[in-house]
Amino acid sequence: MISSRILSLAWNSQNQTLWFGTSSSGLGQLKKGILSYYTKASDNLPRDLVSGLVCEKNGQVWFNCSAHQLGGLGCFHNGKFKFYTPGNSELPDNLIKSIAIRDQTIYVATGGTVERQKVLTITNNKWKFLPVTGYYLMNMDVTRDGTVYVIDDAGLSSSTSVTNKIYECKNGLVRDILPPGTGRDISPHILKTDLRNY
Repeated sequence: MISSRILSLAWNSQNQTLWFGTSSSGLGQLKKGILSYYTKASDNLPRDLVSGLVCEKNGQVWFNCSAHQLGGLGCFHNGKFKFYTPGNSELPDNLIKSIAIRDQTIYVATGGTVERQKVLTITNNKWKFLPVTGYYLMNMDVTRDGTVYVIDDAGLSSSTSVTNKIYECKNGLVRDILPPGTGRDISPHILKTDLRNY
């Protein structure tokens, strides 16, 4: 029985397993009708809140197990956990805001200081920053052709000059796709791309 709210789901086709992140029960796994949980107490996760996850074709499970100055980007593969933090990787901050996957590339939106939050990619253990720097990055997704869309939320800012944005990062160029003059009238929360790259 699931003991807390499910925050995210991902199917691992490599081993036919459903993975899920929870609000207080850690990282969950449903395999052949059997539920398993990986938690702070049982597996040394940084915390028991897992808010996002994706699965690679090779079976690796990437997940967000982080907070301000705690944890980072988790990876589960071949029965072992590895956590990437600013101390052992190129992550600029412990806080992971969103994770997406396209082909063999992992896309990560990081938290940290407002107006300096970043997006990076991991491909074959090579880390690369995209030219996206946001105020307060939120949800993100990637189209089939590798175009990145990420929400930048200005709700915490007291300045009226800082507005909500949806960044499109394509071929190294970044632009805000919200109509000019919308300011804070539009407050996007979640976005998903489809098979048509919409």
